[in-house]
Amino acid sequence: GAGYVIREVERVGEVSKDNINDVIKGFMRVKGIIKDEDFLLEIDDRENYYYVKVFVGERVYNVLMDRSLAILSFD
Repeated sequence: GAGYVIREVERVGEVSKDNINDVIKGFMRVKGIIKDEDFLLEIDDRENYYYVKVFVGERVYNVLMDRSLAILSFD
């Protein structure tokens, strides 16, 4: 297990479903999964959460986000 240390948190812009693409793109770049590759999103908008399937090439990643667009789960 590698871990992360959060040193600073900054919310830029409005929190809305329209920003999910940008949040996922930034997260996937930080994780080293994508560089400039294209990816597709499938968003399931539920009562309190967004269930997002991220398609990168032949791989599929599952991301659970809350309404503030915080990533709660990733696999």
